[in-house]
Amino acid sequence: MMSKIPKKNFYAIIGVNPSKGARSPLLWNKYLKKEKKEIKMIPLDVEIKECQKSIKKILQNKNFYGGAVAVPYKEVVAKLLNQENLSLSAKEIGAVNCIFRKKDQIFGENTDGLAFLETLNLFKSDYKKILILGFGGAGKAIYFTLKKNIKDKNISVVLRSKKKIIEMKKRNIKCYHWKRLDFLISTHDVIVNCTSVGYLDEKKTPVLEKTIKKLKKKKIFYDIVYQPLETKLLKIAKKYNHEIFNGLNMNVLQACIAISMATGDKNLYKIQKIISE
Repeated sequence: MMSKIPKKNFYAIIGVNPSKGARSPLLWNKYLKKEKKEIKMIPLDVEIKECQKSIKKILQNKNFYGGAVAVPYKEVVAKLLNQENLSLSAKEIGAVNCIFRKKDQIFGENTDGLAFLETLNLFKSDYKKILILGFGGAGKAIYFTLKKNIKDKNISVVLRSKKKIIEMKKRNIKCYHWKRLDFLISTHDVIVNCTSVGYLDEKKTPVLEKTIKKLKKKKIFYDIVYQPLETKLLKIAKKYNHEIFNGLNMNVLQACIAISMATGDKNLYKIQKIISE
């Protein structure tokens, strides 16, 4: 089953269950109301077992004007869109989190990396080595954006799949197996959780407390989700006096960029001011 598609023009956030708390409709509709646009953003829940069929139906709907894509469908949408309609960033990453209509065609972009990059300015601590947990759509976006924009930083990825690690190393991506997680965390300054572990689940964490407890130096733990605002990972890190960040600011910046692309409004400062009120 999929959420009912409106018969009039609409924007949407596509995910497994965005109707249960996704912020995009709230942020987008603040802007759309303020600017007197006769269109709204809605959450569209899509079941995993029918995701390709359902998402294809949304993308082909003439009333659909774009919006946002949540995990785990960022890579699915990238594959369903025409390759010539993907930005260079979306092609490189193989994932889309922002979609918009232009001249009766649907285009895809990935703003995860750009939004994450902007939030680095909020860090109070100095950092040189960044460790990314997971390499899905968001992990890839953050990795490639960091590599392009922060030349003097050492960026590594940790994965569970030996096959993927071999593939990543062929692309000259510094990649390690999850078995080395304890050592890797101890030797990196910023740990970015790009896995879905802990998302909508306050009992799960990708990093065990015993690993964080034995750290001798202060780290920055960044969980790119914001539901809950403090995941179990962040609660544990906070308990041992590490600096923590959630994905709230990243989400606002993503929304600003996506709204700009979807509506054609280039004034990002104005958009951010409206949706932050």
